[in-house]
Order: sequence, then structure tokens, then C-alpha cells
Amino acid sequence: RKPSGTMFKVIFVLCLLVLNAQAEDIEYKKIHLVDFNHTSKNYLFRGNMPVNATSFAYDQLIAFMRKRAEGEGGFKLPQNLYLLDIALNNVFDNNKHELDFWKHHRHANLGKFIEWPIGFAGVVPPEDVPKRDWKEMAEKKVWGIDEIPKRVTKVWDWMIEPQTTARVIYIHCSGGCDRTGEMIGAYRMKYNLHRGVPAGGIHSNVTVMYADDIKECGRPPNYWSTTALKWFCLNVGFRYNTKLGSCLDFAHCTFAGHCHAGK
Repeated sequence: RKPSGTMFKVIFVLCLLVLNAQAEDIEYKKIHLVDFNHTSKNYLFRGNMPVNATSFAYDQLIAFMRKRAEGEGGFKLPQNLYLLDIALNNVFDNNKHELDFWKHHRHANLGKFIEWPIGFAGVVPPEDVPKRDWKEMAEKKVWGIDEIPKRVTKVWDWMIEPQTTARVIYIHCSGGCDRTGEMIGAYRMKYNLHRGVPAGGIHSNVTVMYADDIKECGRPPNYWSTTALKWFCLNVGFRYNTKLGSCLDFAHCTFAGHCHAGK
């Protein structure tokens, strides 16, 4: 029996994950301030794999985030901080330096390493699903592995929770564009944020969210992550009756290929 279209796409994703499982060195241009909570004094950043050729680049990461906090938000990152290093990588990614760093007991006081592998929510696009099934898919079915709705809520809970030491959350994948853009885009859609600081009166719709992703990465998220963002846009609409704009038309992609903003 021939594999179904969905099964073919799953196999295709797995093959791409294997082929693209190469960590990039930390890049300042990929690191950006996403949110700062004025009450808790906690920070959220995005970026790429925080490693160099030989080790986990802790000092360089902190220096880059310190510079971005001041340049993009006008905030001074405190000297004493607690880092939540959230990796969206999976078993196909090479993050040995990161794993080795956090396994060492002497680094326990610096923060915590959290693994949230994602990559499967965008296998089937909404355009290929009957409209009558969108609600069930968007609220539950597509998040069986990635669990993005639950995880962006957890990030928000961490952001608003006061600590004696400032909590600095750093969310990354390998390249800092696709899976990272997916998670940060979902966070922005749910919590109405726009580049760097709380949006205030600015309504961060899906078009603004995608433009932010492009500006911060230098290109749009790939087909799989853009498709997941479409599902999350529908999720927010169904669950919270929030209108974010056209959840299907903010981006156009070729299957497993490039995407661009708009139809």
C-alpha cells in the first residue's frame, strides 16, 4: 500500500531534520529581545544555538543579550541573573556542547537547561484540511508532539513570576529562524507583543508577527514553521475569539520550500 500524503510529509520532515542537523556558532544578528516584564523584571530573548567551535558560549551569550536589551529596549540587563536556556532542538541536532555545559554541577547556579523539541505541527497545512475540521485540528490534534500552546503559556508564566534574581529566558533552535520563529511568533500572537517590548496600544496581528520574524531572522520561517504559525493563529481565534487577521493569507509557501509574506 502506498503511503498517505500525510505519512509522506512526516517522512520528508524526518529526512530534512537529518540533513539539516548542523549547529551554527552563536550569532549576534540572530539574538533579539522579545519581551521584558516591568513588574517581575524578567526578560525573554530569541536566537540561535549558543555555542562556538569548542564549547557552550555562556559569556558571549550574556554579552550579546546585554547589548540587545539596551539597544532594542533601553534596559540594562542585571549583573546577577538566572538563565533559562530553552532548546527547541531534537535528536537530529548536534548540541553536544550545550548538553555538556549544563551537565556540569558547577554551572547549576547559572541557570537551567530545558529541552522542548518541536518540528511536527506544520506537517499538514490548514489549506489541505476541510474547514469543518479546523477547530479540532487547531485546538488539539496538531500539537500532539510540539505542545506549543501549553509551552507559550509556560513561558508567559515564567515571565510574570517575580524572582529575587532576574530570570532571563533564551529560546533557540540551531539556526534561530524556523523553530525559534515558530515559538516566538506563537508567543507574540497570544500575548500581543511587538518587537522587543509589550505592545501597549499596538495590536500585534498575524501580519505584524510574521514581519517581526522576518526582520529578526533575515528571512521568513520555513514551510513547516510557517504552517505551524497558521495553525496557532487559528488556535488563538477559536480559543480566545481573538481576531489576528487572515490566518492563511499572511504568508505563502511552496511545499518544503521557501515562504514569503502575503498571498
